[in-house]
Amino acid sequence: MKRTKYLVSIIIILSLILSLTACGKSEKEAEEQTDILSGADVKTDLSEQVSANELSEKADADKKADEKETKESVSSTTLESAPVLAPDFDYEEEPDSPLQEITISQAEQGVSDREALRFFKTFSTIPVYYAYKSTILPENKSQEVIISIDEIGRTYTKIESESDSVEIVSTAKDVYYELDRENKTANPISKEVAQGDIISKDVFEQIYEQAELLYYVGSGKATFGGREVEFEEYTKDNKTFVRYYFDQDSVFGHRTFENNQLKLQVVISALKNYFPDQMDIFVIPDDYIINKAN
Repeated sequence: MKRTKYLVSIIIILSLILSLTACGKSEKEAEEQTDILSGADVKTDLSEQVSANELSEKADADKKADEKETKESVSSTTLESAPVLAPDFDYEEEPDSPLQEITISQAEQGVSDREALRFFKTFSTIPVYYAYKSTILPENKSQEVIISIDEIGRTYTKIESESDSVEIVSTAKDVYYELDRENKTANPISKEVAQGDIISKDVFEQIYEQAELLYYVGSGKATFGGREVEFEEYTKDNKTFVRYYFDQDSVFGHRTFENNQLKLQVVISALKNYFPDQMDIFVIPDDYIINKAN
């Protein structure tokens, strides 16, 4: 169970960082649903003969039905446009997302010469130490995550939630252990289980290049974690939009929106390329028992 949650978490983390996941129905599905909801399949027999009274009664009934449908439509629209957030989630209102409608073929592309460059250059420069808290909405499920890679490609990943904790270290190329702090053991696991192809030196060094494929939507002002900050908004597909929040000195995190609804918030606690005090995370403690692979 731990490993399954770990795999899902890592995939979500990296895909949302680059806005590589797209949600929503296709245009064809949307059109089909619109046809059904608008009553496109209702047939009217114009040749049917009705009396004047029957026609009047039918008109009254249709009017009432239309009024009911209109009220339900307005109610549905209001619910869809309202923010879907957990009641105890701390969130500050900000401009609607996206800031502007863009045409992908004509939009400015990349993060070079923009403030978001600070995040991607640090994140993609090895060695890197990245610690943050992510919250998925509207479920309000949070995780605290540490991802780190050193110059020779050793990796360390820790994911903690209210119900679970997973800690995996790669002490050498393609050698992975899941650490059991309670029993002080290190259990060997496969590269596939450890997601070595995702959390790797090669992948992280390519993240900046991938960021250059993002489309710039615009910039604005907002409040993030109680701070008055600025943000830049980007998209990969014109459906999912990611905003990066910063001031003159730091990048504080990012938020992901779909249909103007907040889907993910990431609050950065540490993002750095120099961390001598944390280098022991790449080594299994001396008092641990290292189990052999089956």
